[in-house]
Amino acid sequence: MDFITTIANNIDNFIWGLPMIIILIGTHLYMTVRTKGVQRRILTGIKLSVTKDPDGDGEISPFQALTTALASTIGTGNIIGVGTAIALGGAGAVLWCWLTGVFGIATKYAESLIALKYRVKTTDGKTLGGAMYVIERALKPKIGGKKRSMKWLALLFALFAVIASFGIGCGVQANAISNVLDNAFNPDLTLELGFINSEKSGGAAFEGYGKIYENGKWRDFDGTDGKVYLKNTQDINAPRIYYTVDGKWKGAAMSESEDAQDVFFAEIPTNAENIMFKEKGISLVALIAGIITAVCIGLVIFGGIGAISKVCELLVPFMAVMYAIGCIIILFFNRDVLLETLRVIVTSAFSVKSFGGGIMGSGIMMAARYGVARGLFSNESGMGSAPIVASAAQSRNAVRQALISATGTFWDTVVVCLMTGLVIVSSCLKNPNISAETIEGGRLTSAAFEQIPVIGTPILVVGIVLFAFSTILGWSYYGESCIEYLFGKRGILPYKLIFVFILVIAPITALDLVWTLSNIFNALMSLPNIIAIFALAPLITRETSYYLYGRRLDEYDRTPIPVVDK
Repeated sequence: MDFITTIANNIDNFIWGLPMIIILIGTHLYMTVRTKGVQRRILTGIKLSVTKDPDGDGEISPFQALTTALASTIGTGNIIGVGTAIALGGAGAVLWCWLTGVFGIATKYAESLIALKYRVKTTDGKTLGGAMYVIERALKPKIGGKKRSMKWLALLFALFAVIASFGIGCGVQANAISNVLDNAFNPDLTLELGFINSEKSGGAAFEGYGKIYENGKWRDFDGTDGKVYLKNTQDINAPRIYYTVDGKWKGAAMSESEDAQDVFFAEIPTNAENIMFKEKGISLVALIAGIITAVCIGLVIFGGIGAISKVCELLVPFMAVMYAIGCIIILFFNRDVLLETLRVIVTSAFSVKSFGGGIMGSGIMMAARYGVARGLFSNESGMGSAPIVASAAQSRNAVRQALISATGTFWDTVVVCLMTGLVIVSSCLKNPNISAETIEGGRLTSAAFEQIPVIGTPILVVGIVLFAFSTILGWSYYGESCIEYLFGKRGILPYKLIFVFILVIAPITALDLVWTLSNIFNALMSLPNIIAIFALAPLITRETSYYLYGRRLDEYDRTPIPVVDK
């Protein structure tokens, strides 16, 4: 299994490295040219997003379609992922992430336009769309003098999207929710079943730092470096160290040493009294969080797109505003270094080589790689996910809703990711204790929010939980739509049951291989979608020129939507 996991990780790193960067950035630039810089009309899209279009075909309002799409894109990556990109690529990664969002607006516009142009209706009036319907209806190349069906490519897109929805859109998010709550309510790890069910009387006396515990005895190992070591001769899975302070048990996770095989270490207080080592167990907090998440999600998704869109319509603006307020407070605290923050971000983005490492930069190649990758992964432009829900929107023509959908990339990357980046970089400059060299990338945002007295950490915790929860809602609809395309209505109930089941087990199960494979399929689903975008580029240009630049956004497209038997 380790061999398969290694192969999957290598494939994942390769696909989400240079290949996907070239493909997606190339598409962003190409569609920017073909749409004559549709980004210039983003304010029009924002205005239309809050304008109802009740006479247009579709099931949900344009704003509900936008917030449902934003629910899936504004996720934990906007908080944790940006910090990781900065830690690996330096401050310059923020600019590259931002630029990726700016150019990605054109691709989000293009893929949404063709999705609405080729959407269908079922016999019971349900509106369906997405890359799978675009490919099946519009892509019929002539081979050998005959038009050939590309439905096989549409089936692949739907299959890839379903697999991705179980991982990136479900399990990973459930893990994020349980982890943040576990860190908040179980910091001492004493609510793990492995500890709760263990005999507490067998703790060995603490004999000082630099000692290693092996076969029931202490021996000198590495001086007095402030750490305690374990020689894992019993092959304990993810060892925890538990100890008493004033008679009260506390615990900490142990890290594996890079210099010695099967050796783990941890830091404990100087007044620790008893020590025992246990295997990582199921956290009661994580288990309860998984069950509650599954129940709440189940209550919504079994109501269909109507229920999902109504929840997202309320949830997304609330969570975005709450997180933005937290960011603004921190930026106010750091106002004296904001100009320096912008200078560092820009100069680091184009620095030929690192000048100091960490937050100051890792060179243009590293900054571009991690900044672009975070931007691409965050806004999902080109992946074909958001157009699925855009197809259900009430809209009088495809260009109108496509322009609204394009604002999703603007809010996700150009605004939210940028705010996170400014918060982290300014905090690192303002406070020497917050450093990308000493704090793990995923923890940088947490360290920045801790600057806000009392409410800082709660704002971030609630933000991460709501961001992850909304992502689950959005991806559940993407997966449901693709399942319906593959198997018809009979596949929807089994899909939803499996989806909810994964929400329960994901927080308490180690499924690293499954998540890696899901990440791979998340990239693979973009390939059929991008093929459709390039093939239909002339249509996109023509529709954009007529409706957008011809000032006909209020005109109705009277082309009948075909009815299919699903």
